Amino acid sequence: MEELDEGLDELAEQVDEIDYDLGELEEDYYELEDEDECGCGCHHHHDEDDFDDAEFEVTCPSCGDTIELNDEMLEEGSIVCPGCGETLEFDFDDDEEPEEDGQE
Repeated sequence: MEELDEGLDELAEQVDEIDYDLGELEEDYYELEDEDECGCGCHHHHDEDDFDDAEFEVTCPSCGDTIELNDEMLEEGSIVCPGCGETLEFDFDDDEEPEEDGQE
């Protein structure tokens, strides 16, 4: 009977150690998840509403994922594709020549 008690005590100690280690891993994991809450790899927080009012869709040329964007995201100039990590840049410079009115 004494051997069973010793074995049970040893097992309880091992379970406590595993529980402690798991707790540390969970803390590390959830801290990392909070740092990149939006999932875009940008390390800043988007409001949850940013994705609800998406007005544009782009297709990542690397992986083919469709990404919904809003004005604020476009104004940043680039995003990181959540599917493959490729940086997608947006250039809004108007390279076109101004149209002539036909007036001289």
